[in-house]
Parts: sequence; C-alpha cells; structure tokens
Amino acid sequence: MKKLNIPNENDWTGYKNDLDLVDMHRLFYSKSIDDTFHYFKNGASISRADELLFANKKVFQYYIFSFLKYLLSEIGRNDAEATEVFLSLLLAREKRDPGSVSNIYYLKVPLNIDGENKEISIANALVDIKNRECTNQERKENQEVCETLYKVENTFSQK
Repeated sequence: MKKLNIPNENDWTGYKNDLDLVDMHRLFYSKSIDDTFHYFKNGASISRADELLFANKKVFQYYIFSFLKYLLSEIGRNDAEATEVFLSLLLAREKRDPGSVSNIYYLKVPLNIDGENKEISIANALVDIKNRECTNQERKENQEVCETLYKVENTFSQK
C-alpha cells in the first residue's frame, strides 16, 4: 500500500497554458481525494476526464483515484456514463503518455469508500465494476462499458 501525496505547485507546472487545466487547478489544487471525488458527479465526469487526460503525470496519477473513489461510492456506483468515461480515459491516457496508467494500475491506495477504509488498486476496482456492470446485461449501456472494460484489462494485464 502506498500513500500518494497531494500534487504540489511544481506538479501543476504549465497548467496556465490550458483553459481546462486552469479550471481543474481552481477546483483541485491542494485538495485530497476525499475533498475532490464529488467533482465527478452530475455528468461532470466528461469534463474532469478531459482535464485529467492533459494534466501532468503526477496530477493525473493522484486524481485518477478521486475518479475511482466516485465510481465505487454510493453516489457514483450506478453512473454507467462515468464508468465508461473512466475506462476510456485509462486507455487514452496510456496511449498519450505511456506508463502513466500502467505504473499505477496495481498500486494499492488507501481510500475511504462510504465510511469504510479500503486498500484499492485500479485493477481490483475493475473486478468490482465488472461484477457490477457486466453480469447485468438488462441495461443496454452496460454492453459498451463491458467492451471497454475488457479492452482495459487486456491492455494492462499484458504490462
């Protein structure tokens, strides 16, 4: 288990050159995962994913766990759109910046999910998401989520 450090000002270098990152910096700077996971709710996951895609590596590698916490929490558990966005972000980010996801894919991070302390890696969380989303084929949107999830698993299980 590894405790991640909140990104400092040096980790945010260059954010002023991207309007999306300026907004992300305003919302996230110096805040913890617990303070920021709610920024992914109410359809905001698309904007946040775009910001994370272009954020510096340390910023991405820290706040991707905010996104993960949202998806695992009671408020995000049934947000299929956000799940699809998260999975697509993992693939896009790794393609854009090799190692930015694969280097933390199995990293266990302490997260408090709905009052319960857990050690969670992206890999472990995807097993939970697969069990939740891909065993219930009654919801049409699950098919796209499951296809993307399998791509993510195939991409990172080979590294």
